[in-house]
Amino acid sequence: RSQEGVTRGSFVASAWKSRTKVTKMADDWKGADLLQEVHHRVFNNLQIVASLLMLHEQEATCDCCGETLRKARLRVDTMARVHRGLTHGDSSLHVPIKQLFRALLNETTQGRAQKMNTIEWSIAPEDASVRTDDCVGLAILMMEIVDTFDQRISEQASRENPHLHIRYVQPHQGHSELVVEAVDARPFATLQEHDSVHDMLVNALCEQLRGSLEWSPDGRFARVTFGEMTSIGKPSQT
Repeated sequence: RSQEGVTRGSFVASAWKSRTKVTKMADDWKGADLLQEVHHRVFNNLQIVASLLMLHEQEATCDCCGETLRKARLRVDTMARVHRGLTHGDSSLHVPIKQLFRALLNETTQGRAQKMNTIEWSIAPEDASVRTDDCVGLAILMMEIVDTFDQRISEQASRENPHLHIRYVQPHQGHSELVVEAVDARPFATLQEHDSVHDMLVNALCEQLRGSLEWSPDGRFARVTFGEMTSIGKPSQT
């Protein structure tokens, strides 16, 4: 009887442990589904805002107002693309940089990079990732730089349309970098003055992501160096 009691007790304990594990898995799946639904609804709402801004942009009575609305629309569109990418993710705390770049750079012809032939990108290592909380900030910062290059190239009025190369490097130790380079572009004679919103955005995002932005003297190269990998990317193993 004693042995039978032990066997029954072990069976009950094992069954309860399995039930608890299954319940936890179900809760995790439910939480993941809810999170993806949130990202999907945020994406839909941001798309509505972007569409409204586009309508106002088309009705603008002056170039200055139209350009301001265009930039606002593109910033909202950037946030929408990030949330659309997160909708198809696995709801983890980190998002692959590759997934983020695909969400942002595969449709650059829709209002961005109008003066450039193509935008190429590379990631090292290929499994580099960014914290989910930093996705929107990194995306807006990168697209602000892309828009700057597009405007500078349009000012050159060159027959050759250069292309951009965006490179993200995340070493195992040390600082991670986001590099944007205008390939086959002539040196920019003057660096265009930005609107105050652009400057505030870039400064705020660099501070948020613990990064610093520097431009080459000829304006063809931009590098954002981020702080410790605990601030952006995979957490350090300590």
